[in-house]
Amino acid sequence: MSLLVLRASQEAAAKSLSAVVADALRLDCPSLALQCLFWPLPLKRLMRLWGRQPVLVQRSDGGGYFDGLLTSRRVEELLAAGELRYGLHVDVTRYSEAGRRTLNQGQQVADAAEVRRLFHAGCSVRLLHPQRWVDPLYDLLSVLERHFNAPVGCNAYWTPAGTQGFAPHYDDIDALVCQLEGSKRWRLYAPRSEEESLPRFSSPNFEAAQLGPPMAEVVLHPGDVLYMPRGLIHEAFSLPDHHSLHITISTGQRIAWIDLLELAIPAALREAAEEMPELRQTLPRRFLDVMGAMHSDDERQPLRASILAFAQRLMQRVVSVAPLDAAADQIGAQFMRTRARPPQPADAPPRLRASSRVRLAFAGAARLCIEGDEALVVHPFANERGESMAGEEGGDEEEEEEDPAVLAFPLEAAPTLEALLRAYPQPVRLRDLPEEGEVDTMQVAERLLGAHVLTLVVQ
Repeated sequence: MSLLVLRASQEAAAKSLSAVVADALRLDCPSLALQCLFWPLPLKRLMRLWGRQPVLVQRSDGGGYFDGLLTSRRVEELLAAGELRYGLHVDVTRYSEAGRRTLNQGQQVADAAEVRRLFHAGCSVRLLHPQRWVDPLYDLLSVLERHFNAPVGCNAYWTPAGTQGFAPHYDDIDALVCQLEGSKRWRLYAPRSEEESLPRFSSPNFEAAQLGPPMAEVVLHPGDVLYMPRGLIHEAFSLPDHHSLHITISTGQRIAWIDLLELAIPAALREAAEEMPELRQTLPRRFLDVMGAMHSDDERQPLRASILAFAQRLMQRVVSVAPLDAAADQIGAQFMRTRARPPQPADAPPRLRASSRVRLAFAGAARLCIEGDEALVVHPFANERGESMAGEEGGDEEEEEEDPAVLAFPLEAAPTLEALLRAYPQPVRLRDLPEEGEVDTMQVAERLLGAHVLTLVVQ
């Protein structure tokens, strides 16, 4: 593994990222934002490198490229508002040879003056999910979620001059580091073993003796972007002449093949047990005499060989009927419930006619799931910014209320819903929708339009 370094021309930074994001949302072209972040690297090549190789794009005059995203002054304003709590919204940390220390005071509201004092004393400030309060960041994450079709998060790191806030470690996410203010030196270390590549969980803190020499050492200046694949060990420290502010955008967390199969295989086993009597048979009387760690090297035992062969045949049959589509719907529905809420019109939805043409609000704006005798449409238009807040308290222990992110229809409405959700970017004329049984296609479309899942296409 090596670091790919590219240098963007001054002209490439002439338009701010916020302006590009606005274009990407308006045109429903989410790849535009990612392409501009890594220009001149072609997007197709970036996606081939994704998860495999770190990439750095340097902008010789990119001081205005991230204008409007976030500033240290805005961080101080958020602290002064008196709503940020330690551990939930903000962390104050210090790293030295003695190790990392977190100076949070429980989960109480962070006192702005105290945080500022600790900052000037050499402590780093990490703002968790600042997009909840900063509109340009919210829009950026929204457009990246559309591109990756997966959750995208963000943290901001405000670091005093000449300090290091965190120990060397690797993360369980793919990371995009955007340098906003000051400069920061990064040391990158390749995964130490195959077992540590593409990790499912973040690492503990490492000591220098555990790492050896870095594979790369670079300095990020305002406008620079660094991509780090999941599992890449890294550490960073601000330069001695100025504080540093950067954001780390994250994606790829808990959305690997293993996460899909963890949902699909148990469901397959439950279903197969109803259809395959062999799965319900009692284990052989001498099963424990030949199976287990103490018998694992007894390859010549005929009964053991027979048991292993039979178990493997059972597993193959179970896996062959794994409900991958249902598992994918679980992942997709969870994503819909946590992703950034898209912009929506303030006006009341227009009245529909049989001749009206409608279209999905944007690609991937909703998910059709089948649950029992219902067809469910799960969408993000009811999401609130604070719903995905880390450590947020659960709801009241009262009767479960209707989920505003889910529209329930009778199962026979599924063909109509599928036609509406899959036609994008082409519009659908309501009179052309398939009808099943007593389904009122006009009513189905009106409910989706009222929830902003559909938009009316003007003739």
